[in-house]
Amino acid sequence: MEMGPELARPPTYDSQCFVLGSYNEDANEKQKLIYLKEELQNWAGENCRAYLMEDFPDGLHPMIQFKLIADHSDYIIGICEHDKGGFQLELGMLIALMEYFDRCHLLKRTYPDEQTEHEKYNWMLSAGVFDMFEYGDRLWEWENSREYKVEVTNVLSTVLK
Repeated sequence: MEMGPELARPPTYDSQCFVLGSYNEDANEKQKLIYLKEELQNWAGENCRAYLMEDFPDGLHPMIQFKLIADHSDYIIGICEHDKGGFQLELGMLIALMEYFDRCHLLKRTYPDEQTEHEKYNWMLSAGVFDMFEYGDRLWEWENSREYKVEVTNVLSTVLK
């Protein structure tokens, strides 16, 4: 009895990294996600594979998709620029579940003054989430494009050591 074509085994990597953040194209946020993913691939070569949520086909509920990707990732790197959009929900899961938090790093955008910082981030992020990442030496702060690229290099040198 013929069973159909043989399924190809998916490629294996030494490690896998899940890159999370906002997909807002107007604010150039999606480009930051793509930059991080490409830099990770450049640094690690064939040893590591980086994923964005959009790399997987639609069809699953976004939270199920998030969990499936996060469960199979060795590292999770988030980019946080504000408290708008869906990334807040994922960020909550990252800190609530230690199996995710222990593998997670956060690139947080800072703003030039305290008032703008308070406008961009709600009290829960400012008074708790960011502190947890900072306490674990996994918070990487940046204010502009140049600093973002420097912090990407710093987090990758830590993750891929």
